[in-house]
Amino acid sequence: MILILTDPLIGGAFLTWSLHYLAGHNKVFYVRDRKWLDLPEDPVNRVNAHDWKGNQPLLLEEVVDHIDQLANIEPEGFHTLYCHNFTRHIYSREDYANSFHPATADVLEQAAARSQSVILLHSTNPLYLVTYEERTLHHRFSNHDELYSSATEQREDFIDYFYKESLETWNQQGLNEIWDQREFLALNMRPLRPISIKDNVNLKRRHFHLNSFDLYTSFDHTLDLLFDHCKLQLDRTRLPLWQDIYKKWQSIHKPRMIFSWYLPEIVDYIINGHDMDLDRFNLDLMQEACIQHFLIYQHGLNLKTWRLDKFINTKQLHTLLEPNTHSLSEY
Repeated sequence: MILILTDPLIGGAFLTWSLHYLAGHNKVFYVRDRKWLDLPEDPVNRVNAHDWKGNQPLLLEEVVDHIDQLANIEPEGFHTLYCHNFTRHIYSREDYANSFHPATADVLEQAAARSQSVILLHSTNPLYLVTYEERTLHHRFSNHDELYSSATEQREDFIDYFYKESLETWNQQGLNEIWDQREFLALNMRPLRPISIKDNVNLKRRHFHLNSFDLYTSFDHTLDLLFDHCKLQLDRTRLPLWQDIYKKWQSIHKPRMIFSWYLPEIVDYIINGHDMDLDRFNLDLMQEACIQHFLIYQHGLNLKTWRLDKFINTKQLHTLLEPNTHSLSEY
């Protein structure tokens, strides 16, 4: 068995599919259905690589059961188990900002001990995750068996769940225009404090560490190293089609990567009154709020945003700078 441990929402499904596909597999045993399923030649849809079924336990208590079932099925070369931080742990108000979870660490160590190879996919740039429309729809906070129906519904429920008291205060003041929503998010979001699986992984155990930006930009050059680490034979007859799929999958990630690369420079340009066109980034509300967040929390500045529907240019925003007057909560 190969154990793939990843931070949430950074590409673990594509990584897992690539292992099977480039090892020459045609079928994968799927624990939830208790049967073999065809491995698709292309798992990529509009926003992620979830058009296939991998063995991903969503709850902590499912991990050992998945391993036990897979241990009794002769694999086509190998089985994979794909885990990131578990639903009920992430969706706890108390634990959301704390990536380390003792029960998670214990179960993942059990899983690693029963695996022939461990791959850790980790993000070192949390700004990649700053976006209004996430790459997948999650289970509801109030009902872990039901998925959200839209990105807007998911985002609004996230805000109501984690920022309920602040939101009520905001709403009581009638602050519900787009510029008010942006400022509310800027004050409450914590873009540099993401959930990560790494804090729960025994890094002293032999594993292959894969940076998420390596996966997005240069995975075709890392493949041989990964397959050597796992002692796998790479089916090179499948590489040409895989390369085409990889390019399509990369295009999903490029806008987020570009935003994360440029954000420090955007903030610097705003502060110093330099000229940069922001239309090129196609910023959504969450990304605009992130820019405002860094002005507030790192530079003690805010924006006069009344009737500011959209961030167009850094020079435009420089003329709107003013000292921050909000009392800031602990970061």
